[in-house]
Amino acid sequence: MSKTLLALPALLVVGCIDGQAPAPEATDRPTTPITFDQLHIGDQAIVIATGGTQTVSIADLQTIGFSGDATSGFELEPFAGIWPNVRKQEYRVRAVSSEQAGTFSIQTNKGIASGPVDSAEVARVALVPASYQLDGHSAFALDVSRPAAQVALFDTMNRRLVDSTLVADLTQIAWDTLALPATVGTATIHVSGDSFAAQTLTVAIADQVDRVEPVTADGRTCFHAYAGAVEVAKAMPLTGTPDPDFVNCQLP
Repeated sequence: MSKTLLALPALLVVGCIDGQAPAPEATDRPTTPITFDQLHIGDQAIVIATGGTQTVSIADLQTIGFSGDATSGFELEPFAGIWPNVRKQEYRVRAVSSEQAGTFSIQTNKGIASGPVDSAEVARVALVPASYQLDGHSAFALDVSRPAAQVALFDTMNRRLVDSTLVADLTQIAWDTLALPATVGTATIHVSGDSFAAQTLTVAIADQVDRVEPVTADGRTCFHAYAGAVEVAKAMPLTGTPDPDFVNCQLP
């Protein structure tokens, strides 16, 4: 009898590691959908760069991730690579094959986070103004009062791609967005990621414009500033409803 009583507290300790109750059986876990966030690029559809990753995050800090899975061509891993995930509510979906479409699913104590995924090879890497709609045909420079740039990954169809492994040698204020020095001239940036070879990119930074031209299309009016033939990406004093994705565009 005494041996049984002595063993009981040890069993209780094993069942409550890190203050967590034992994980419920798979048949008892909730299957209701729960909300999550992903890295995004303006208003464009999200495609993962082949070899790179997409970060999925759940805002509810009380969520525990028990397990996860993704369809063929993708891999899903929890933060720090450990299940159950009680450390940080982030998960990475890696695209291991190109031109794939599939889904991912994360089973938690609050329900299931799931969604579609797609992948494509990186065809080119470029610097573009952050959250800014360019005219699409002019050479551009950043305005010295707003020297924020995005490292843009494009596939062969000119779609923007996501890769949360992207790193640069300047301050990253978002996964793909850099704060450049507010100095007129040419800025040089070194970037790399799991989905593409290391690149050296340059961008001009200007401090003058000579005109502003509005363009209305697709239900928006975008304002483009120029210095000669070069478009200068600068903040615009909009009078209408700002487009949340482009600081130089407004909605009707």
